[in-house]
Amino acid sequence: MLQDVAAGDYPYRELTAEAACRSEEPLAPLHFDRRARAPVADAHLSSGTYLGRIALKPGKVFSSGDVLQLRFNHGPVAIERTVSPLSPVRAGQSTVFRSQDGETFLARLVLEGAL
Repeated sequence: MLQDVAAGDYPYRELTAEAACRSEEPLAPLHFDRRARAPVADAHLSSGTYLGRIALKPGKVFSSGDVLQLRFNHGPVAIERTVSPLSPVRAGQSTVFRSQDGETFLARLVLEGAL
């Protein structure tokens, strides 16, 4: 691990570096979250933790309850709303989001600058 990962967060490729395989079994406390299709930390992972042989996808996984800013542009009209995903989501995936006023809607997550 190149930086710490908190319990409940998802490690992803950009947080890791390749390392030579070791003879000892990795003790990294991870389990696979089927909804996110990604491993999740069961406990705090410190920088330098050896994860062993694991394939991580690129891109941060945003958890249910994370606060994100939705921007919708159509011609001269721009709408901004604070939203939270209702299930884990990674850039390029679609999920249901809830706005601050309780409205829910399906949208694809696109990170700023990725268009």
